[in-house]
Amino acid sequence: AALTPTADPASSPLLCGTWDIVWTTESELLALTKRGLLGLPCTAAYQAIARTREGGAGPWAYSLDNAIEFDGGFLRVGSTCE
Repeated sequence: AALTPTADPASSPLLCGTWDIVWTTESELLALTKRGLLGLPCTAAYQAIARTREGGAGPWAYSLDNAIEFDGGFLRVGSTCE
């Protein structure tokens, strides 16, 4: 049986969106969500995935932002993939 009902999930527009991070093994993210940053408690952690096409044609370019929100601030790390 298929593990997902979505054909080619990495190319699906369903991949794009803002996703709450509810489980991870990433040690830095775990430390920040558990202990906060500079005394500020963590209030949210999420990942935003978007895709665009230059000029509306050609291959997709993806952007990925990981964000951790704290009471009074945030930390965000972004990357791209073409």
